[in-house]
Amino acid sequence: GLILPGDRVDVLLSQGMKVGDKDRRAIETYIPDLRLIALDQRVASNPQDVQVGRTATLEVTPHQAEMLLLGEDLGKLSLSLRSVQKADTDT
Repeated sequence: GLILPGDRVDVLLSQGMKVGDKDRRAIETYIPDLRLIALDQRVASNPQDVQVGRTATLEVTPHQAEMLLLGEDLGKLSLSLRSVQKADTDT
């Protein structure tokens, strides 16, 4: 998906866990409603020239930065774009 600087995102955490003798996966909204400052993606008219972003710079508090570092150890972190309509009604 196309996420641009200034967009609001949720950070999702996906984890694997053992429940009895079965492997389970769980996902949760780990840190909601963060502002994206920068993303290392490139868009182009030629599909071969498109670069999907793999590094995001987010505006976070010191506590949220600690949570992100811990989340990297716990599982996989992903971004989910928040609805623009919802963001407009939240303010």
